[in-house]
Amino acid sequence: MPRKGMSLEEISVSSDIVLLDSSILLGTYECLSNANRTKIYCAEESLSYFTRKIDIISNILLTEKIYSELSNFSFISRYPKKDFERDEQNRAYIEIIFQKDKQKFLEKMTLQGNLLNLSKKEIKNYNKIHSKYFQKKKRYHLSEPDYDLAISALVCGQNEEKTAIISNDNGIKKIWHDFLDLENFGKNVAFFNHVSLGNFKKLN
Repeated sequence: MPRKGMSLEEISVSSDIVLLDSSILLGTYECLSNANRTKIYCAEESLSYFTRKIDIISNILLTEKIYSELSNFSFISRYPKKDFERDEQNRAYIEIIFQKDKQKFLEKMTLQGNLLNLSKKEIKNYNKIHSKYFQKKKRYHLSEPDYDLAISALVCGQNEEKTAIISNDNGIKKIWHDFLDLENFGKNVAFFNHVSLGNFKKLN
């Protein structure tokens, strides 16, 4: 079947900044909807994909709070035991391998300078927007890292930087839609779902 979406390379060329959400660790929609695939398989597949891509695409970034969230992410603590029943390996071994691969990804992001750093002026704008939409954060049940990602993307958009968010999180998608309607610079922020491995769908 032909690919209907965009590649990560195409997104990076059309964007100044590509911000990743922590949901990249959980796998693509296609993988997670496949009853024959375990959640850990989907996570490893997606993590491996992005780890390879950051070697060749320089404008893929993490915010500091998303980086921290990923650093503290434990697959076993997030999912109940039933999600591991189809795995032949024991759960402790799966977690060790996952943490090793995740650390490799995070170390690459750090060493290559792929963490978003806002200027003093941008931080001032960030704080204003953070307060302005705080009620929507609660309405959409956004975690602080997810809310931070959305606000950071909008701040970058205010500087006329074409910014892309890659996320499969519905809460971030909802507040992004609000930004399109309520903020002049919302148009500078695009939102993409990771549908299948290497295939991204731009939302309107």
